[in-house]
Amino acid sequence: WNKVVFSEVVPKAWLSLLGYLVEHKLNVYDAWPDLVASQDGDHGYWYCVPRGLLTRAAFSAVWPAGEGESQRTRLVEVLVASDEDGGIPVDALRACRLPFITVPERLLAIIKSSEFGARVLTPRTAGPYLVKNVKTLSGLRNPATKNSLCEYLLSTGDIGAIFGLPLLPTVQGDFISLTPKLPHVMATERDAEVFKDVAPTLLAADFMSPSTRELLLEKSSGRIYFIGPAEVAEYLQKKVKIYEGQRAATVTNTVNSNDVQWLIKFWAWLDQWDQRDAFMESNTWTLIHKLHALPLNTSNDRPSLRQVEGGALRPEGIKPQVLASFSLLEIPVLHLSLSSGPAVQQASKSTTDIPFILQNVGNLKAVSRIQPGYRASLHHFFVSGLSSGTSALEASLREFLRDLPIFPTLQPGVRNERSFSYSTAPQGTQFVNDSVRVVPVVRGKTFVLYSQAKVLSTALGEKDVADEIAILGMVVDPMVWRQQPAELLPPLIDRMIRRLSDFNQATRNGIASLEIIDVGEPKIRKSPKFVVDPSSEIAELYGQKDQFLP
Repeated sequence: WNKVVFSEVVPKAWLSLLGYLVEHKLNVYDAWPDLVASQDGDHGYWYCVPRGLLTRAAFSAVWPAGEGESQRTRLVEVLVASDEDGGIPVDALRACRLPFITVPERLLAIIKSSEFGARVLTPRTAGPYLVKNVKTLSGLRNPATKNSLCEYLLSTGDIGAIFGLPLLPTVQGDFISLTPKLPHVMATERDAEVFKDVAPTLLAADFMSPSTRELLLEKSSGRIYFIGPAEVAEYLQKKVKIYEGQRAATVTNTVNSNDVQWLIKFWAWLDQWDQRDAFMESNTWTLIHKLHALPLNTSNDRPSLRQVEGGALRPEGIKPQVLASFSLLEIPVLHLSLSSGPAVQQASKSTTDIPFILQNVGNLKAVSRIQPGYRASLHHFFVSGLSSGTSALEASLREFLRDLPIFPTLQPGVRNERSFSYSTAPQGTQFVNDSVRVVPVVRGKTFVLYSQAKVLSTALGEKDVADEIAILGMVVDPMVWRQQPAELLPPLIDRMIRRLSDFNQATRNGIASLEIIDVGEPKIRKSPKFVVDPSSEIAELYGQKDQFLP
């Protein structure tokens, strides 16, 4: 009799009580029996009451659903959670329209120990519903809410709980789902600043909780990982793919200025990347060599890119005048805003790499446009860069060097501190020492001051340095003598007479045949062979009627 009462009569009567409370909108849960009997009760009989009641109530609409007291549901239609469990993202689950209710902890204990234990809300019971009704996740507007739901589902340590659910934040602010087979790449906030446009599905590691991030990395069997060398090469190639197929090492006309700014940011990121050294030592580094990924400095700020394997000069230490000259000559120099870290160092050239500079002069016609004031700076730059060399440049490079306006070229006339300017040194150029006081005009001949161009002379392999005697000896040639302007003859004649004893006999004979002596009034010049010494006896033979005494 007692068993029948406790297992049948009491639960049935108690269900009637719950129905009465529901009808009168009273608190149902306070009326539920405890799982165990009171201190002086018989647990053996009492044990049947809460379970018998639950068996009947599970199929009855006596369970408050939602905030409205009039809304009721059946236990078999919902999931159930403790109203004391703070780990459940209630707002997120409700926003997803997950059918669940919260009950007192003592009631949840009864449910857990019954055949309805599968109705208890857990990540494993909530997951399948969310996957089946994945569109309901669109109701989650707040990223923090999605993150809390993701953390809840992963709290069991099983990343499969979020397969198919768009709960992982991307660097673009969207959310994507985790797929079992495809790899997923994770990015830090610093990574995201660079790659978010080129790889919008990168997972935003900094927008995940540390526990979520660590679990994904640990339990994904290597399918989830941070950006590595292969990804960097892939993203860089994707960004500059538009310039593939360009034969020229430098591209200017079709370059987007936004790409230049992105590449400046990329190289700064790469120089600070913790995997930089591994990247530079891997095969992936060679994969980017063909890419136009080095932003260049230009005088008109026109965007320009250079192939990585082509290299470009690092601008550190180069004077503005030299930079402007290089820009005119189209010598590749890195953008002034570019990082100067190890990665950029490896992809660029030192300012002392003169062979590289000479090989990459893109516009020799612009030599004439280099301002005279800039040529002195250009001269000092090349002298400094070549000063460590002790041998001549290769023959092909010497011609490039000759074409640059960096040689201190003497102007015809009496020498002074300002009598030279910087110009080119074509074949046939003559280096001269400081003994030359007067520079003659010799058609097709350029005179370069050796004391200011020793390093350049060595680079050209020029060993012949002429002194004043050699230069004056050139002028003795009648053809050269006739090339001299009238104002240049007096100083040339003066130097010849002063140095007469230093010439050899053949040169002195040549001088004797030149019209170098002023005679008569008005004065004309005669050769010494036809001039009489005024103090000699032969001078007496000439009378005053003669126009002049030769």
